[in-house]
Amino acid sequence: MYRGNYRHTGKIEKPAVQQPKKRADANFEFQLYAQLGQTNVIETTTNLSNWTSLTSVVVTTVPQPVVDLTASNHPARYYRSIAP
Repeated sequence: MYRGNYRHTGKIEKPAVQQPKKRADANFEFQLYAQLGQTNVIETTTNLSNWTSLTSVVVTTVPQPVVDLTASNHPARYYRSIAP
């Protein structure tokens, strides 16, 4: 019942991107919920077909804040997190 909810199990089953927001500087920020110590690759796309790596993040706190400082260069962008 509580799979993926770190508050109940202490373990996050799958990484999740939550609390997206556009920043005042026109860039983009979100919170990454993932297992502590785990490396996650953040990928981005503008068309949902061709994904490119934006950055690699080692989770040191839950949630882990992630900021895309190149988001202002794109009219629309999608994000996902992959734990290799």
